[in-house]
Order: sequence, then structure tokens, then C-alpha cells
Amino acid sequence: MTCRTTAAGRQTWRPVAIENTAASLRRGNWLAGKLAGMLGQWLDQHGSDGWFHRPFAWFGGHASFDGYTTYDHFHPGERKLVAGESVILDVSPIVDGYVGDIGYPTSVGPCPDLERANRYLRGLRARLPALFGSSLPLNEIWQRVDDDIRAAGYALVAVIVWLAVPARMLRQQR
Repeated sequence: MTCRTTAAGRQTWRPVAIENTAASLRRGNWLAGKLAGMLGQWLDQHGSDGWFHRPFAWFGGHASFDGYTTYDHFHPGERKLVAGESVILDVSPIVDGYVGDIGYPTSVGPCPDLERANRYLRGLRARLPALFGSSLPLNEIWQRVDDDIRAAGYALVAVIVWLAVPARMLRQQR
């Protein structure tokens, strides 16, 4: 699949890149840096023009971002994937002048913490259109989202959720 597609197609290649990379996890024996490199290579071969940020891959405890205080903490390392751990794949390529950003959580085998987080995020995402379609000012919307995230027991999820809001919703708020 090429990245040089219609506007609608641009919305589909990012998940394909991530899902192809995630599927390779089942073959095992992965290091975070190697997996991030594979994702970047796939995107380079399928039409990425550049990067807003290069691919990241985080496994297990590294995926919770505990203690992260600088950008360097986010870089993938040589941590080896262990069955049952959560995995986050994140990348932001540029294609035809458009920046796409996707974060994709997955696991190899059952991961109850990830399943619980995904249930929460599905519920939150279902509520976002009504919030952004309301007459509330953006700062109040984000405060409500942040409060909901904290009440659910998550702290840094707000950074990830922000990326999931379609740009057209943000433009409507201006």
C-alpha cells in the first residue's frame, strides 16, 4: 500500500503501518529499538516524506512513562518484549504535506491492564464528539477530559488522547 493516495486514503495507511508492525510482534524476540526501526522503514518504503517525530516502541513498564522528565526518556531502547506486557507503537510521519500521528497500544497475549485501559479509552472517545460539539470553551473541555482521566486512575493519558481528536473538531472551536 502506498501513502500517496486520496485524502480519505491518507487516513488508512497509518493504521496499516502500525498493524503490520504489531502483527510481527507475535513472531517474538523483539527489542524496542529494532521494532521502532522496522515501523520507520515500512513508512519510508510506502511514501513517508519526513517525520514530525520518528517511531517509538515502548514495552511493559517503559510504556507507562513513569519518571519521564525529558524528551530523551521517550526514545526506544534495547528492552526486550516479554509475553503479556503492553506495547505502545507511536509514529508521526509526514505525507504529501500532512502530519499524521498515531499511537497504537497492543500486547502479545492477554494483558488485563491494557484491556482495562482500552475499555476506558473507548468510553472517553465516545464522549469527545459531544464535548467538542458543545458551546463549552476549549479550556473547559480539556479540563473536563483531564479530570476524567485522573479520576479513572491515569495521569499521562491526556497527552495521548489529545492526539486522537480530529483536527476538524479543533478548527470548529476557533
